[in-house]
Order: sequence, then C-alpha cells, then structure tokens
Amino acid sequence: MKNQLLIILFLLIVSSTATYGQDNPPIRNQFQHFIGVGAGFTTGFGVSYRYVPDNFGIQLNFAPYYDKNNNSFVSAGLTLLQKLKETPDRKLYLYFGNSLLYQKTYNEYYNVNYPNSTKTVVTTSNIINTGLGLDFQFYTPNSPFVFDIMGGLGAYDSFSRVTFTGEFAIYYAL
Repeated sequence: MKNQLLIILFLLIVSSTATYGQDNPPIRNQFQHFIGVGAGFTTGFGVSYRYVPDNFGIQLNFAPYYDKNNNSFVSAGLTLLQKLKETPDRKLYLYFGNSLLYQKTYNEYYNVNYPNSTKTVVTTSNIINTGLGLDFQFYTPNSPFVFDIMGGLGAYDSFSRVTFTGEFAIYYAL
C-alpha cells in the first residue's frame, strides 16, 4: 500500500512537471549570435554576422571579389545596433550603418597607330556610405531563421548625396 502511494505521488509530480513545461515554450529571442547573408546600401553586402548580447550589438558584412585579370571589388560593412523594443517573435532596433566599397580595375588600351604598344591604366575607387534608421527583426515560426529589414536615411559617396536607404538580411540563429 505504501509503495502504491509513492508510485502515484511520483507519477503526479512527473506529469505536473511535464504539463508545466509544455505551457512554456522556449524563448526564441534569447539568441545572441546570427550568421547569414545581407545586402544594403549603407551596411554593405555579403556574408553577414550579427552579435547582440543585450541592448547593444554589432553587425559585420563582407564580400570580396577577384577575377583572373586582377580586378577586385570588396564590400565591407560595420553596423551598430541599439535595441528599442522586444517581443517573443520580433525586435526593433535603431541602427547606424557604415560601408566601404573598394574597387580596383586594370584596363589595357591599344594604340592603333602603333601596333605593339599597350597602356595599362589602373583605376581605384573608395566609396563610403553611412545610414541611420530602424531595423525590424522577425523570427520565423518553429525555425532558427530570422528575417531582418532595415530602412532609414543614407548618405552616399562620403556625404555627397542623402536619400532613403533599404537593407535586408536573412540569418540563422546560433
């Protein structure tokens, strides 16, 4: 009789704990590390890494390109984030994005008047873009994937023109 009472008491404790655990789904917005791809005018484009430990965070974007003619193009971005609002399925940030676009091209010119003469001209350009705006981060249901949409004002070509900007990223939460 005493053993049956202990077994019933044990089963009640185990079943109530399991039921309580099912009522509380895991909190999905506790992720701090994200890896994915991003594209933006002021945040850069390419492979993207985002680290948000608490209220402040950073995002890094990077994409190199080289071809057989030694032409190169590099996009590198650094974005600072400040959390404004948070719910279980989404977050709202204020962002300050900066990107550098570096391009180096080699062009060969032939002079038709001189048959064996060529001239190689190397052109290098550095473009700095800066942006400020809002960042909306959405978690997908039952999945570790996160969608990120940014919008605000952007200063292009080292502040030579200012207009609206848009950024987008897809992340895998680690």
